[in-house]
Amino acid sequence: EPLIGRLLRQMGAATEVTVIATAAVADWLGACDAYARAIVVDSPSPVASLRRALDEAAPGMLVVATADAVCSDSAMTAFIAEAAAAPDGVSLTGVTRYCDDERPLYVHTDPDMYVAALADEPDERACVSAGIYAFDVDTARRAIAEPSLTRLRDFQRRLLATGPMRAVDLGRVYDIDRPADLDAANRYFAS
Repeated sequence: EPLIGRLLRQMGAATEVTVIATAAVADWLGACDAYARAIVVDSPSPVASLRRALDEAAPGMLVVATADAVCSDSAMTAFIAEAAAAPDGVSLTGVTRYCDDERPLYVHTDPDMYVAALADEPDERACVSAGIYAFDVDTARRAIAEPSLTRLRDFQRRLLATGPMRAVDLGRVYDIDRPADLDAANRYFAS
């Protein structure tokens, strides 16, 4: 199953799904009758893709996931439900305690899982950003407005500066950078 196919299957609990995609992925979506709307963008960065998604998004809470973040189906379903129930003004960031990323973004939390800091170094309750987020569209638009912003981790830091952010533990999440990562994720989730 392609990563985008897995993610679309997991997003089945969402009311609307939009995919920022290359032309090849958009063609694949059309060929498999995926229920997602595709916006074709040759994006120079994940932040540029996020800006485009925010341009198209309706007001309210938006769940965003990178296609290379692979978690269990139940974790994604729970995250979407938590996003739908989040209090106004509270952003969510999915986290994992499993890390095989070369440059992880560490999420420092208080005992109630509210984010205290997003850092390049771990703390005593180290968890790592998992590439799955939820936030208010208008708040995110303000946080991403700075044109020099080019990295998702910097967007997350700006988002945290705008208001409370809660970390949601997604269990094991794999960051798929190489075929061996996908093999490991498939073995783990099949067991």
